[in-house]
Amino acid sequence: MTQDSLWRVRAAQDPQRRVYTKRQVKPLSQDGILRARDANRSIKKRKEKENAAEKRRIDKAAEKAYGFKPSQLSDETIQSAKDSAKEAKDNGELFYMG
Repeated sequence: MTQDSLWRVRAAQDPQRRVYTKRQVKPLSQDGILRARDANRSIKKRKEKENAAEKRRIDKAAEKAYGFKPSQLSDETIQSAKDSAKEAKDNGELFYMG
């Protein structure tokens, strides 16, 4: 009987749950009060999604303009390649391929 009552209450509350907008904080802290860390977490999560969408948009535009996707190399790989090229240039080598 208790389970049935709980089921009816939850069924009645389902339509009252609203869809969150893009900038609303979804999971609040335990007591339901919005705290700075909740807002900062939401902002960080939103920025990550926006940055990922922007990167996809830029990659798609580059592929359309140049016919191929841009390199997916990591920052460390790019920096090591730059360092190797600089070292080769300092040693007087004309062409370096690493």
